[in-house]
Amino acid sequence: MSGDTVGIPTASGDELEAWLYLPDGAGPHPVVVLAHGIDAIEAGGLAAFATRFQRAGWRASCSTTAVSAAPRGSRA
Repeated sequence: MSGDTVGIPTASGDELEAWLYLPDGAGPHPVVVLAHGIDAIEAGGLAAFATRFQRAGWRASCSTTAVSAAPRGSRA
């Protein structure tokens, strides 16, 4: 089992890349959104957690990029 790379549109017009893990079979399936810490990278280990949720019948989504919480135009 693995995830698919998807794009999630944002209000600013940007796109947030994420992995989406869908379980087998007809839903409905519960959803969990996994978030990494600041400055995390794809290799940070979220895929293993997402796969566990997927195998248990959950849909799982996790961001593949670090996102700054700083307001636009400020220096983070």
